[in-house]
Amino acid sequence: TLTTAQKSLRMKVSERRFGRRGTGLDPMSGPPQHGGTMKFHAVAGIFPMAEGDELDKLAEDIRANGLLEPNWIHPNDGSIIDGRNRYRACLKAKIEPKTRKWNGTGSLVGFVISMNLHLHLQLQ
Repeated sequence: TLTTAQKSLRMKVSERRFGRRGTGLDPMSGPPQHGGTMKFHAVAGIFPMAEGDELDKLAEDIRANGLLEPNWIHPNDGSIIDGRNRYRACLKAKIEPKTRKWNGTGSLVGFVISMNLHLHLQLQ
């Protein structure tokens, strides 16, 4: 069960990414991206892509400390549902990306939002 704050964030993120009424987007976002071999699921796009200094700092941190949170993948097609910035930073740092398969329970969007809330709260 999502809290009121999680529901509110979910709505804001969904509206920002898909508009108020949503779209019929194909869940896959095309061929493998950013020089890697893994595809990104469309749900991963509800949060912004890291670029420039932000991606460089993440790559440096992963190189120094390892990948602390694996990239979450969809159980049906193996596409990344959460962690595309970590995945790209691993490629940049020449570190083998770790993955963990989502169990498919509950809402995929709710899961991705919850994962990002946990990661961002850890940074505060």
